[in-house]
Amino acid sequence: KTEFCLTTMQLLHCNAFSCLVVPPSIANSQTNVTVIVNVQTTLPCEASGIPKPTVSWLKKGRTISLSLVLNIIFCQKSFFQPGDAGSYTCFATNAVGQDSWTVNYSSLEPPIIDGDLHSNRVEPLGGNTILNCEVRGDPPPTIQWSKNGVNIQISNRIRQMFNDFYFSSSLLQLVLLGHS
Repeated sequence: KTEFCLTTMQLLHCNAFSCLVVPPSIANSQTNVTVIVNVQTTLPCEASGIPKPTVSWLKKGRTISLSLVLNIIFCQKSFFQPGDAGSYTCFATNAVGQDSWTVNYSSLEPPIIDGDLHSNRVEPLGGNTILNCEVRGDPPPTIQWSKNGVNIQISNRIRQMFNDFYFSSSLLQLVLLGHS
């Protein structure tokens, strides 16, 4: 015969001989996760215990929103952004204890070309021109210039300058000597 024991904190599962209490336990084991920017991301926290634990998520000491699905608590990030990277901690607590699990999320961002893109430029013969290509991404993208599908080789007439950090910027300076 099953009964319930009333404690000062919560109802516990009991039978004629004893009350069963189990401190929370979180099943997750992954501690480092890399996700792609602008992709929906779910952070699962599967916690068990008797009585059923309460689960919360924190990032930088602040509670974040939750969704409950099939007794597994998820932190749902609609579209992961670079600023969302960092440590997330799942806390599970019940009347007899607590458990926590921290996962470190880092992000990758596919290359995105920013700025003014010129499909056609007309420059005077014998002059100089500078073509600018700004690309952002994480890790910083590599930029390769091409003309008519053939990679441009750097020479005394062609210089390429870079600025690599979170975004890549490449300036291609051409000295136009004649038709090629």
